[in-house]
Amino acid sequence: MAELQNRSRYAGVGIQMSPDLIITDVFEGSPAEGAGLQIGDQLIAVNGESIEGMTSADTSTRVRGEPGTPVTLTLRRVGVDEPVVKTMTRATISIEWLRAKILDGGIGYLQIRQFAIPDALPLFNKAMDRFADANIRALIIDVRNNPGGSVATGEEILSRLLPDDKPLYRQVERRSGERTVSTWGDYWGRDIPIAVLANGGSGSMSEILAAALQENGVARVIGTKTAGAVAAGVPIPLADGSGLLVTVQIITSPSGKVINEVGLEPDQLVELDPALFRVGKDTQLEAALGYVRGEAAARSGRQGLAPVQNLATAGAR
Repeated sequence: MAELQNRSRYAGVGIQMSPDLIITDVFEGSPAEGAGLQIGDQLIAVNGESIEGMTSADTSTRVRGEPGTPVTLTLRRVGVDEPVVKTMTRATISIEWLRAKILDGGIGYLQIRQFAIPDALPLFNKAMDRFADANIRALIIDVRNNPGGSVATGEEILSRLLPDDKPLYRQVERRSGERTVSTWGDYWGRDIPIAVLANGGSGSMSEILAAALQENGVARVIGTKTAGAVAAGVPIPLADGSGLLVTVQIITSPSGKVINEVGLEPDQLVELDPALFRVGKDTQLEAALGYVRGEAAARSGRQGLAPVQNLATAGAR
């Protein structure tokens, strides 16, 4: 995965999908938005060919292509008996790697789509300043379907959320052995409940972030098991034209728990209900809201926060 600046760019139609191929985001100004694709639609075919049993990554490869070329998507939509067929022209899609908002009840919501290069951190710092000015009472970090990106950026983000000298991960290399990477300062100093939303599309730095917050007792991880893609390899070309990928570095959780090819188990297993999601109800986000609201109430000594309205529109759109 190439490291990103403030925006990532690729040629496609402008959608994000869950592991079960349900559209979770339609990007503004994209061909998908223009064609009327909706959050909750489930992709079932690309250019007339069924994608049943395919992963979201493999499906994305089929949907993407050269700008200016057509692609036809077949979708299953709630309330519509027949499949919905949409043909659109691929374009260069530009999206921000991070979005922030404040939900009802003073709950901060931080969606990290991918981890950009450190030069893009001003966008994160601006979000944190906004949360501080609003005196948020809880925080939800959403790394669902985030494939990873810059580890350095992830370290910077974790150093804001964890006190100094807290372990972030262990790095095991073939030659240099093992070392522990820790936070180095700039902690925001807020003792508020945090929930991390993760799923099978969360890989690499997303898993490192979730594991670090989980094992340091700062956040509860809610959702489903992550992708288990936390390792670095060196490709070696072979004489027959094939190749061999040799793992040279493994990153584990702060306690040494192996995540690569295993995945990180959530503290609270919550499946995304496809039927409910298609009608605007995000069961994983609701679980996270329920947790942080309860924790904030317990810490403040009050009965609870103000009721949360419009949960369907509170998630990443």
